[in-house]
Amino acid sequence: MYYTIVMKRRIMLLLVLAVLLMPAVLAKIDLNTFGKYYNKGEPLLIDSKIVEDVTVEDGILRFRLICDKVSFDIFTKEISLSPKTAKPIVIDDAIIPSTAEGNCVVKASLVSNGVIVDEVFSNRFIVTDELKAYGDFQVNPLQLQLGNTLTLYGYLTSMKETGAQINGLATVYFKTDEKTYYAKDVAVSQGKLKYYYTVMGNIPGDYTVDVLVTDVFGNKKLFENVAMFSIVDQVHVFVEPLQSKILPGDLLQILGEVNTLSGEPMKEGVLQIKLGTEAYTAMIRDGKFLYELRIPADIETGTHVLRFFFNEDQSGNQGSTQRSINIEAVPTKIKINVFQPELKPKDVLEAAAYVYDQAGDEIIDQLRIELIDANGRSIYLGSVESEGKIIIPLPEYSIPGSWKLKASYADLTTGQEFIVEKVKSVDVQLEGQNLYILNTGNVDYNEAVDVSLNNGEFTLKKEVSLKPGAVLVVDLTQEAPAGEYMIAVTGNAVMPNQFDNIIVLGKNKTSLNIIYSALLALIITTLIYLTIFKKEHLRNAEVAMCKNKREGETMLKELRALKENSPRKSTFSSTEESIEDFRSRMLRSVRETEEKEREVKHYYASEPYRAKRYEERKKDDGKGKGLFNMFG
Repeated sequence: MYYTIVMKRRIMLLLVLAVLLMPAVLAKIDLNTFGKYYNKGEPLLIDSKIVEDVTVEDGILRFRLICDKVSFDIFTKEISLSPKTAKPIVIDDAIIPSTAEGNCVVKASLVSNGVIVDEVFSNRFIVTDELKAYGDFQVNPLQLQLGNTLTLYGYLTSMKETGAQINGLATVYFKTDEKTYYAKDVAVSQGKLKYYYTVMGNIPGDYTVDVLVTDVFGNKKLFENVAMFSIVDQVHVFVEPLQSKILPGDLLQILGEVNTLSGEPMKEGVLQIKLGTEAYTAMIRDGKFLYELRIPADIETGTHVLRFFFNEDQSGNQGSTQRSINIEAVPTKIKINVFQPELKPKDVLEAAAYVYDQAGDEIIDQLRIELIDANGRSIYLGSVESEGKIIIPLPEYSIPGSWKLKASYADLTTGQEFIVEKVKSVDVQLEGQNLYILNTGNVDYNEAVDVSLNNGEFTLKKEVSLKPGAVLVVDLTQEAPAGEYMIAVTGNAVMPNQFDNIIVLGKNKTSLNIIYSALLALIITTLIYLTIFKKEHLRNAEVAMCKNKREGETMLKELRALKENSPRKSTFSSTEESIEDFRSRMLRSVRETEEKEREVKHYYASEPYRAKRYEERKKDDGKGKGLFNMFG
């Protein structure tokens, strides 16, 4: 400000001095009016004329640009003037120096013979370095993917009256809300500029463009917000529909594309695929990818999310998407748990069965259950839900040994063994006149039991042979005399029992005297028959006869013992059974005796025996034969 005031004072002082020194004969210089603003280096058109009252020869016409800080001679010319004649002065090649700046005037002076004939000053104007130009800028594309190239076009039009073309340099800036990025300097030629910029690693967002244009004279102009564009780092990751269901261990084929937001394929890059904590890598080729993913064999059953990440691009682009797949359960293991390792018939078997998938997780579904006894026979078939309780009552006569409970699901089968213990047990019931002895155990019962009537007054001893579940019926009317009794059955493993005030309707027993007598007579007859043979016969058959005698004596003893037994001392078998057994043994003995007799007869009929008898008779010829030799 101070500088400006001082300059004004100096100019006024010069003007006053010019007036005081002006000669008596004046010349008039008419200067044209200049514009308000000029740029450095801009042509300064001078269109003036001089009118002189006298003749001026060898005059000097000078035009000087006077600014705040500097002044310059911009035109000097020798000139001669005729009186009362107007001399036009046109200067079109005067250039404002690049060092000029600020408030300026043009001083025109005419000097003749060292004397200033005339001197005038133009109107004030401003010399500025702000470029007087219009700008038109465009960018393409308006949305820019990282890695792609932005093109900036610029067209500059000078506001100078001459329409001079602008040459110089343009500095391009990109701005966001947070920061301004210097891009690059671009040459401006004939008012045009063209700039290519490949975005790499830029922060995604909206950008505006500023262009600072500096011409060759140093005039500058900042064109702000001349264009707008956006940078995006997101890409579209497309994955073709996957199988909705897949088995563990299967091969999953994944197809897809990676495109920019504008739909252009990403030429290359890396796609990361994540399934759980596992990561896999697929390569991008011309925007497409193909990957075959082996599903882990032990993956959990159910819905899983496949995540896709495109973040391996040199330009910084990224994108993601996800797809769901459903892993089907594959049963891999069955477990069965029998809660009791040892059971008895009629006990309740309690167990639980479980089926697990490939990941060891339980599958809730129906399992097939089969119970197999110790002989390998299927006792029970049914089903139970995994983790559900199995309750199976064992049969009353379950055979002892190792049983197995099996569980099956799909192609899987497992089993667990348990022991059914041996149980020896006999139950006794009385209905009417029948005593029922029942084997309630699960093993054969081959032991004697005693039936006691009135605490041993009358006793029946029976050899029992019963299969499990079998029953022996004792008809008391055939086993005991008529009467009223207290009956009890005792023996190994016989359950406690007692039946009081039982009326037994007994009957008389068939007499054995006639049978015994007939058998005795048969034995005696056989012995007499054998003794009447000749002594030769006896000698040859003495072994057989001794045996028969012994057997006969044994039979007689048995008969006597049988006869002497009281009807009250009957065995558990019936009387008819005893007789039949005795008859069988007797007939067997008779058959053996007859066989020996046939052998003896065969011997007597043989030639050796006849020859021997002939010699013996010759010796006996002539001997007397008496009564005692009648059988000789």
